[in-house]
Amino acid sequence: MKILKTAVIFILALNLAYTVFTHFNKQQAQITQSAANTPDNIASNGLSLPALAELITKVRSGQELENKLNRKDSINNLDLNNDQKVDYLFVREFGDTQNKLGFSIYAEPAKNEKQEIASVVIEKNEDQAEIQVTGNQEIYGDNAVYNTTTKTTREVQENQEANTAQANTVFYPSYFMMRPLWYSPFYFGYYPPFYSPFAFSPYGAYRRRTVVHHHVTKGSNRYQAKSTRHITNPNKNMSASRGIAKNLRKPTQSQKSFYKTVNHNRKGGGFGHATSSHRLRPFSSHSRSFFTNTQRSRRFSNSTHRFTRGFSRRSFGGFGRRGFGGFGRRR
Repeated sequence: MKILKTAVIFILALNLAYTVFTHFNKQQAQITQSAANTPDNIASNGLSLPALAELITKVRSGQELENKLNRKDSINNLDLNNDQKVDYLFVREFGDTQNKLGFSIYAEPAKNEKQEIASVVIEKNEDQAEIQVTGNQEIYGDNAVYNTTTKTTREVQENQEANTAQANTVFYPSYFMMRPLWYSPFYFGYYPPFYSPFAFSPYGAYRRRTVVHHHVTKGSNRYQAKSTRHITNPNKNMSASRGIAKNLRKPTQSQKSFYKTVNHNRKGGGFGHATSSHRLRPFSSHSRSFFTNTQRSRRFSNSTHRFTRGFSRRSFGGFGRRGFGGFGRRR
C-alpha cells in the first residue's frame, strides 16, 4: 500500500508539472501574438506617406529620390522581411517629363520578389507642381492618399545645396524638362556605392524624426482629379509572394500563404511576425525559445504516457526492490 501511495503521488507530481509547463507555453504564445501587433511589426509604419509627400517637394527626379530614401536617418524605416535592417527602396519613373511625371517606389524583400510601396504623380500646373502620393493597398490599406504642391523649379540656393549633396546622382533643377526617365538599375543584393545597410529604428524614434513641416493634406489632389492627362504606372498592383514578414493591412492570398508556411511550427501570432528566407532569420530569439519549449512539452507528454501505460500489479511489485530502473518496464 505504501508503494502504491508513493506511485500515485509521483504521477500527480508529473501531471502538475505538465500543467504548469503547458500554461507557460500558452503565455509564450500570447506574448508572441501581442508582439506581432506592436507598431514595429506593422509594415506601413516603416514609411510615412506625409513625410514622403514632403520629401517629393525637395527632389526633382526619381534618381534623386532613390538616393535620399536610402541614406541613414532618412524617412525610410521599412523592414518588410524583418531582418532588423532597413530595406533598400528602388524608384522607377513613368509618364512624361514635360507635363505629368510619376515615381513608383518599390522594395525587394527577397530575391526575385518585388513589392510596390507607394506611387507618386506630379503634374504641371503653370509654375506649380501638383503632387499626389498613394500608398499601396496591401501595405497601407484603402484610401492612403496625400497631396501637396510646390514650385516646379527650385530656388538658386536649393540648386547649389542639392548639387553639392547629391554625389553620384544626376541633378535636375526642375521636374519638367527634356531628359530620359529613371529606371533603377539596382536589384536585390546589388546596390550603389554610396549605400550601406543601416539598422531598423523603433517606431517611436522614427516617428520623432519624420515630423512634417510642409503643408500636406490627406486625400486626392483636386487639380489632378479634374485633369485630362493620363499616365500608366507599370508597377501598379505589383506584389511580392514571398519575403514579407511584417503585418500588412490587406495581404494577398499568396502573402497569407507565405506567412503560414514560414510559421507552420508556431502557434498563435498575427500576420507577418516571423521572418523569411535569405537575409532573414528563421525565427526570432523569442520564437526559438517558444518552439523549443513546445517540443520539450510534447516529449514530456509522450514519456508520461509510456510511463503510466506500463503500470500493473507486478510492476508495482518491482518498485522498491529494483528502484526506478525497473519501475514500469513490464507492458
